[in-house]
Amino acid sequence: MDRLKAASKELENAQANYERLFADEIAKLDKKESDLTTRLQDLNQKKRDAAKSHGSEDALDEDIVEINAGGKLISAKRSTLTQLKGTRLEALFSGRYDQKSRRDADGRIFLDVNPVCFQAIVDYLNELAITPDGVSTSPPTVEADLGHILNHQLELFGLNEKFGSAIIKDGDNIAQLREWISKAGSGSCGLGLLFSSSDDGKSVANFHSKCDNKGPTLTIIETTEGHIVGGYSSAPWTSSRSLSSSNGAFLFHLSGSQLLKSDLTGGYNSNAIYCQSSYGPTFGGGYDLRVCNPFVVSSNVGFSYQKSSSWPLSEGVSFQVKDMEVFQITSTSVSANESSATSKASPVSKWESLAVAEDELVDLEASFEDEGKFISNFAAGEADDVITLNVSGTRIMASLQTLQLVKDSALARLVSDATANKATVTKPVKDWNYEDVTAWLNQVEGIPDPVVKEFEDQQVTGRELISLGVEGLKDFGVVRKGTVYLLLKEIKTLEETGGGAEVLIEQSPYCVNLIVDHLRLESAFMKDLVARKHPAPAVCESEKARFHKVVKHFFPGQGSEIFE
Repeated sequence: MDRLKAASKELENAQANYERLFADEIAKLDKKESDLTTRLQDLNQKKRDAAKSHGSEDALDEDIVEINAGGKLISAKRSTLTQLKGTRLEALFSGRYDQKSRRDADGRIFLDVNPVCFQAIVDYLNELAITPDGVSTSPPTVEADLGHILNHQLELFGLNEKFGSAIIKDGDNIAQLREWISKAGSGSCGLGLLFSSSDDGKSVANFHSKCDNKGPTLTIIETTEGHIVGGYSSAPWTSSRSLSSSNGAFLFHLSGSQLLKSDLTGGYNSNAIYCQSSYGPTFGGGYDLRVCNPFVVSSNVGFSYQKSSSWPLSEGVSFQVKDMEVFQITSTSVSANESSATSKASPVSKWESLAVAEDELVDLEASFEDEGKFISNFAAGEADDVITLNVSGTRIMASLQTLQLVKDSALARLVSDATANKATVTKPVKDWNYEDVTAWLNQVEGIPDPVVKEFEDQQVTGRELISLGVEGLKDFGVVRKGTVYLLLKEIKTLEETGGGAEVLIEQSPYCVNLIVDHLRLESAFMKDLVARKHPAPAVCESEKARFHKVVKHFFPGQGSEIFE
């Protein structure tokens, strides 16, 4: 009996000790959760303080935001523009920085971006807003010649990890790749673009400079024949001339609209990828899939990876690569607000949940720190910084800083001279008083003095001016047809430009558009807003000679190097 009593006492002590340790662990968990909650509250307070200092504390999801994107007018609900939380795009339109945001002379938020690509992003957001939960939405798309600019905007606005590939555009196929990667051991994942041959150049050396030692990656390849293949590896690419193991590695290919997967065959995990400085991404010890210079892809599927009857690349044949993308796999996590919802029955499970929540909170804190720099270097400015280029009748709007990026260039001087010689009104045209209208009429060449005097005597405001038609002008004594149509044209221009400075450029709109777009890309890179430096503009064959001549005209000497 004494032995039984001793054993019972020992068990009681062990239970008491376990309960004490368990209580201590729960207390640590509660403190950690409380600390995360406090940090989240502090972050939200910082956002409210930013809104109080730089924006509007009363911004509502239902607000209609008016945007001037490089001269194109776009309207959208604030809730539509801010769906992708934690991105620069969300910060820009959150209302926190409304007072700092550069506006055109008519009061619209001005973005110095290619308008076609930004419209594609807004189109995506509009579609996302009506898409049910659990249903995928295809990423923004544009014509191939604007693809690198769209990629730039996705990075600029912090969206590049929200979308998939420019090669595989179908949202269901991107979702399938994410699911396979998750099951391979990377968990829920984001895709961060490391390398795009269309942007970074078709070079094995460029691939290694962008992708070596970047952890797990996804490679997607499109051939000039339209075949789409690729592979995933948890092992990083290097230039080590060696094989690397990856238990979850796989190849894939697109057959029709269906994505099909080829896993590693048994016993070949150690041959998942082959790293070599003179090769691009190479999967399998028998070169099941290999890219090499002059940027061609070849295949020998069946050595290390399962063979498929629908695999599109013939063995022993080299296919020219049309485009190749390599994405870094980044982990994603549940919301910090959801940590308390995790089961408290298992301390290990809750520690894991809290670790995931902290990772997300760290990302949100970093995003908030970044957004201030982004707003200051990209979105902030004054209305008189917005310049309208009248390029042989086609209007392009850009910031003064972009157009003067290359100091002492002919373009910079042209813009500087034009803006210096023309007084600009920085408040919206609809808010002009009659004195503003009179000052504007005095600047319009060809308007007779008696007409200006009549508008002044009648104290015509800006809102009244832009509402005038033919009959309205005649009522003000403008009887000559030439003067009527001259005024109508100038009023229409006034509405389009908001009354800001306009610079006439008698050159090809196609060429000038390319120049302005490239200056925008260079400006963002120089301000460290994007990590990727984009190549020279892709000019269609019929315009190459003219483009180079226009570049030499506006950027003589070494100034033209920016376009090479």
